[in-house]
Amino acid sequence: GSFCTLQMVSSIPDDVPLSIVLVAPALGFPRLPKMEVPLMNSDLAKFTTRNIIDPPSLRRLVGLKKFWKNGLRMVWGDRTKLTESDALRFQWPAIGHGWEQGILNFVRNMPNLPDAAELLQRVASRPNTRILVIRGTKDKVITKGMMDSIFADYQNSSNMSFVDMPGLGHDPFEEDVQSFVDIVAKWFSSKET
Repeated sequence: GSFCTLQMVSSIPDDVPLSIVLVAPALGFPRLPKMEVPLMNSDLAKFTTRNIIDPPSLRRLVGLKKFWKNGLRMVWGDRTKLTESDALRFQWPAIGHGWEQGILNFVRNMPNLPDAAELLQRVASRPNTRILVIRGTKDKVITKGMMDSIFADYQNSSNMSFVDMPGLGHDPFEEDVQSFVDIVAKWFSSKET
Protein backbone atom coordinates (compact mmCIF):
# COMPACT_ATOMS: atom_id res chain seq x y z
CA GLY A 1 0.00 0.00 0.00
CA SER A 2 2.68 2.54 0.94
CA PHE A 3 4.71 1.80 -2.16
CA CYS A 4 1.65 2.27 -4.39
CA THR A 5 0.76 5.47 -2.52
CA LEU A 6 4.23 6.92 -3.11
CA GLN A 7 4.13 5.87 -6.74
CA MET A 8 0.77 7.59 -7.27
CA VAL A 9 1.94 10.72 -5.46
CA SER A 10 5.04 10.94 -7.63
CA SER A 11 2.81 11.53 -10.65
CA ILE A 12 1.00 14.52 -9.08
CA PRO A 13 2.38 17.95 -10.07
CA ASP A 14 4.80 19.41 -7.50
CA ASP A 15 2.72 22.56 -6.99
CA VAL A 16 -0.16 20.54 -5.49
CA PRO A 17 0.09 20.52 -1.65
CA LEU A 18 -0.06 16.99 -0.24
CA SER A 19 -0.49 15.34 3.14
CA ILE A 20 0.40 11.64 3.04
CA VAL A 21 -0.19 9.00 5.71
CA LEU A 22 1.93 5.85 5.49
CA VAL A 23 1.08 2.96 7.81
CA ALA A 24 3.66 0.24 8.49
CA PRO A 25 5.33 1.05 5.17
CA ALA A 26 6.93 -1.98 3.53
CA LEU A 27 9.55 0.00 1.68
CA GLY A 28 12.77 -1.65 2.82
CA PHE A 29 12.58 -5.02 1.14
CA PRO A 30 15.29 -5.87 -1.39
CA ARG A 31 14.32 -5.74 -5.04
CA LEU A 32 13.48 -9.05 -6.64
CA PRO A 33 15.77 -10.11 -9.47
CA LYS A 34 14.37 -10.55 -12.95
CA MET A 35 14.14 -14.23 -13.73
CA GLU A 36 13.76 -15.82 -17.13
CA VAL A 37 12.44 -19.37 -17.17
CA PRO A 38 12.03 -20.45 -20.83
CA LEU A 39 9.38 -23.10 -20.18
CA MET A 40 7.28 -20.62 -18.17
CA ASN A 41 7.16 -18.33 -21.21
CA SER A 42 5.48 -20.95 -23.40
CA ASP A 43 1.89 -20.31 -24.42
CA LEU A 44 0.72 -23.46 -22.62
CA ALA A 45 2.44 -22.45 -19.37
CA LYS A 46 1.00 -18.93 -19.56
CA PHE A 47 -2.52 -20.25 -20.26
CA THR A 48 -2.30 -22.80 -17.42
CA THR A 49 -0.98 -20.26 -14.94
CA ARG A 50 -3.47 -17.51 -15.82
CA ASN A 51 -6.60 -19.63 -16.17
CA ILE A 52 -6.20 -22.67 -13.97
CA ILE A 53 -3.64 -22.08 -11.22
CA ASP A 54 -3.65 -18.40 -10.28
CA PRO A 55 -7.18 -17.01 -9.96
CA PRO A 56 -9.13 -20.13 -8.91
CA SER A 57 -6.57 -21.33 -6.35
CA LEU A 58 -5.95 -17.89 -4.94
CA ARG A 59 -9.69 -17.14 -4.81
CA ARG A 60 -10.41 -20.40 -2.94
CA LEU A 61 -7.64 -19.73 -0.45
CA VAL A 62 -8.45 -16.11 0.41
CA GLY A 63 -12.17 -16.74 0.32
CA LEU A 64 -11.82 -18.74 3.52
CA LYS A 65 -12.43 -16.95 6.82
CA LYS A 66 -9.84 -19.27 8.39
CA PHE A 67 -7.18 -17.91 5.99
CA TRP A 68 -7.77 -14.35 7.18
CA LYS A 69 -8.24 -15.22 10.83
CA ASN A 70 -4.95 -17.13 10.97
CA GLY A 71 -3.10 -14.51 8.93
CA LEU A 72 -4.37 -11.61 11.03
CA ARG A 73 -3.50 -13.43 14.24
CA MET A 74 0.11 -13.51 13.05
CA VAL A 75 0.34 -9.75 12.45
CA TRP A 76 -1.88 -8.17 15.11
CA GLY A 77 -0.21 -6.86 18.25
CA ASP A 78 -2.75 -8.59 20.51
CA ARG A 79 -4.22 -11.61 18.76
CA THR A 80 -6.84 -12.06 21.50
CA LYS A 81 -8.59 -8.88 20.30
CA LEU A 82 -9.20 -10.31 16.81
CA THR A 83 -12.91 -10.98 16.26
CA GLU A 84 -14.89 -12.95 13.70
CA SER A 85 -16.05 -9.60 12.32
CA ASP A 86 -12.43 -8.51 11.76
CA ALA A 87 -11.69 -11.63 9.73
CA LEU A 88 -14.89 -11.17 7.69
CA ARG A 89 -13.98 -7.55 6.86
CA PHE A 90 -10.84 -8.84 5.16
CA GLN A 91 -12.53 -11.87 3.61
CA TRP A 92 -15.46 -10.21 1.84
CA PRO A 93 -13.57 -7.84 -0.48
CA ALA A 94 -11.38 -10.79 -1.47
CA ILE A 95 -14.38 -12.63 -2.86
CA GLY A 96 -15.00 -9.97 -5.54
CA HIS A 97 -14.08 -10.76 -9.13
CA GLY A 98 -10.84 -9.50 -10.65
CA TRP A 99 -8.86 -8.40 -7.57
CA GLU A 100 -6.69 -11.51 -7.64
CA GLN A 101 -5.38 -10.78 -11.13
CA GLY A 102 -4.36 -7.28 -10.02
CA ILE A 103 -2.40 -8.69 -7.08
CA LEU A 104 -0.73 -11.30 -9.26
CA ASN A 105 0.17 -8.71 -11.89
CA PHE A 106 1.66 -6.45 -9.21
CA VAL A 107 3.78 -9.28 -7.75
CA ARG A 108 4.95 -10.40 -11.19
CA ASN A 109 5.90 -6.84 -12.08
CA MET A 110 7.83 -6.16 -8.83
CA PRO A 111 11.28 -6.56 -10.45
CA ASN A 112 10.33 -3.72 -12.84
CA LEU A 113 9.15 -1.27 -10.17
CA PRO A 114 11.25 1.75 -9.19
CA ASP A 115 13.55 1.51 -6.19
CA ALA A 116 11.57 2.21 -2.98
CA ALA A 117 14.33 4.37 -1.43
CA GLU A 118 14.51 6.56 -4.54
CA LEU A 119 10.73 6.82 -4.65
CA LEU A 120 10.59 7.86 -0.98
CA GLN A 121 13.35 10.44 -1.55
CA ARG A 122 11.52 11.88 -4.56
CA VAL A 123 8.24 12.24 -2.64
CA ALA A 124 9.85 13.50 0.59
CA SER A 125 11.70 16.23 -1.30
CA ARG A 126 8.55 17.59 -2.97
CA PRO A 127 7.59 21.13 -1.95
CA ASN A 128 4.38 21.53 0.07
CA THR A 129 4.37 17.86 1.02
CA ARG A 130 4.20 16.43 4.50
CA ILE A 131 4.23 12.80 5.51
CA LEU A 132 2.95 11.01 8.61
CA VAL A 133 4.43 7.55 9.24
CA ILE A 134 2.55 5.34 11.72
CA ARG A 135 3.62 1.95 13.03
CA GLY A 136 2.51 -0.46 15.72
CA THR A 137 5.21 -1.20 18.29
CA LYS A 138 4.44 -4.93 18.06
CA ASP A 139 4.61 -5.05 14.25
CA LYS A 140 6.42 -8.28 13.31
CA VAL A 141 6.19 -7.58 9.57
CA ILE A 142 7.79 -4.12 9.48
CA THR A 143 9.96 -4.12 12.59
CA LYS A 144 11.41 -1.10 14.36
CA GLY A 145 14.82 -1.99 12.91
CA MET A 146 13.40 -1.97 9.39
CA MET A 147 11.65 1.36 10.03
CA ASP A 148 14.85 2.88 11.44
CA SER A 149 16.74 1.72 8.36
CA ILE A 150 14.13 2.92 5.85
CA PHE A 151 13.71 6.33 7.46
CA ALA A 152 17.23 6.94 8.87
CA ASP A 153 17.76 9.98 6.66
CA TYR A 154 14.40 11.50 7.59
CA GLN A 155 14.37 11.44 11.41
CA ASN A 156 14.97 15.19 11.62
CA SER A 157 13.01 16.10 8.51
CA SER A 158 10.65 19.02 9.02
CA ASN A 159 8.02 17.56 6.69
CA MET A 160 7.95 14.02 8.13
CA SER A 161 6.38 12.93 11.43
CA PHE A 162 6.62 9.53 13.10
CA VAL A 163 4.10 8.01 15.50
CA ASP A 164 4.34 4.66 17.29
CA MET A 165 1.11 3.02 18.43
CA PRO A 166 1.99 1.03 21.56
CA GLY A 167 0.91 -2.61 21.72
CA LEU A 168 -0.41 -2.71 18.16
CA GLY A 169 0.86 -4.76 15.23
CA HIS A 170 0.92 -4.43 11.45
CA ASP A 171 -2.69 -3.20 11.11
CA PRO A 172 -2.97 -0.43 13.72
CA PHE A 173 -5.82 1.21 11.76
CA GLU A 174 -7.86 -1.99 12.23
CA GLU A 175 -6.61 -2.96 15.69
CA ASP A 176 -7.56 0.33 17.36
CA VAL A 177 -9.61 2.37 14.92
CA GLN A 178 -10.41 5.27 17.26
CA SER A 179 -6.82 5.83 18.39
CA PHE A 180 -5.65 5.69 14.78
CA VAL A 181 -8.27 8.21 13.66
CA ASP A 182 -7.38 10.49 16.60
CA ILE A 183 -3.68 10.44 15.66
CA VAL A 184 -4.38 11.24 12.02
CA ALA A 185 -6.94 13.95 12.88
CA LYS A 186 -4.52 15.60 15.32
CA TRP A 187 -1.77 15.53 12.68
CA PHE A 188 -4.03 17.06 10.03
CA SER A 189 -5.13 19.84 12.37
CA SER A 190 -1.57 20.55 13.59
CA LYS A 191 -0.46 22.38 10.42
CA GLU A 192 -1.91 23.83 7.31
CA THR A 193 -1.95 21.29 4.49
